Amino acid sequence: MEWKLTSEKYRQLLSFIGYGNFREADMIVFGNEEGTGDYGIEENVEARIRYYGKNEAGEYVDCFNVNDLGEGFWESSKEDKIARYLREQYGDEIEEKFYTKGTFLPTVARICLALECDRDNIGRWFRTYDECSSLKQAIQLYILNELFTKREGLQTCLSDWRPLPRPSTQVWPIEYTEIWPDNSKENPYLQAFSPPNMEQEIKTSFSHFTADVHRRMSVLKRAFVHSPAKVILSLGGANGEKKKVLKRMFQLQDHDFHPLDVRADSTNNLSSYHAIVPLENKKLHLFLLPFPMAGKGLFRNGEAMMHYYQQVTERYLYPILGRTQIGR
Repeated sequence: MEWKLTSEKYRQLLSFIGYGNFREADMIVFGNEEGTGDYGIEENVEARIRYYGKNEAGEYVDCFNVNDLGEGFWESSKEDKIARYLREQYGDEIEEKFYTKGTFLPTVARICLALECDRDNIGRWFRTYDECSSLKQAIQLYILNELFTKREGLQTCLSDWRPLPRPSTQVWPIEYTEIWPDNSKENPYLQAFSPPNMEQEIKTSFSHFTADVHRRMSVLKRAFVHSPAKVILSLGGANGEKKKVLKRMFQLQDHDFHPLDVRADSTNNLSSYHAIVPLENKKLHLFLLPFPMAGKGLFRNGEAMMHYYQQVTERYLYPILGRTQIGR
């Protein structure tokens, strides 16, 4: 029987916050939507529902409230639980996949590694691989073993706004057909979530999607506020969807987002912003930065891209999260 997403499983995914140790987080990376890591939709969804947030005994440990998972749960281990699902469900011998492709994760890793070193050594982590080929292995190992997991030192988490994983934002998987059975109409999930639509009532027999947007925003806000994280870092579309989400989440206006005093060498005028949200327990710094990509209207080349992120790290992130600030 062909696997399809049910409304029950969809509702469970609304409460999945992301990856890392949210109870001790220093920084949360905030994205639009999670990919599938070269796996299929079925195993991505089932792993989240069956295994994520649980220890080896099958008990929830990565959650805010074991009696109400609706408050949010996450995954802090580095075990490939998607491969585990395929082995247990189908007996497939799966080689575990740890996603290190592209520029997103390596850029986050570079920033984290720079925040853990002396200020004078920040620049070494923003050299290109052509300038220093040994960096590639160090960065990949950090992604594989240290990023978005429990560890000593800087703890970074990953959250995404939209709850359904997809291999590409250009693809609507057949496994999600129950959400959008009639292609002649607008996709109700995307209509509600992309960008967040909290006024218009968007409701089908599958779900009340407007209510889902409210619920998703509440779950993520709880994680952002109750974790000790001082920084929310967003890479990509500084004026896009995530800015709209954060504005609504924290009742901010455009004038609350101040342009960074950092030059981006680009064929376009790339925007980047910093906003501060005063909370009872901390000041939460929101950073909206361009996506780390050379060409295609973004950074002029790899060197320019690295120089930009080095400046942001030195001028803005290090004073908040640099090695002397961890634990304060």
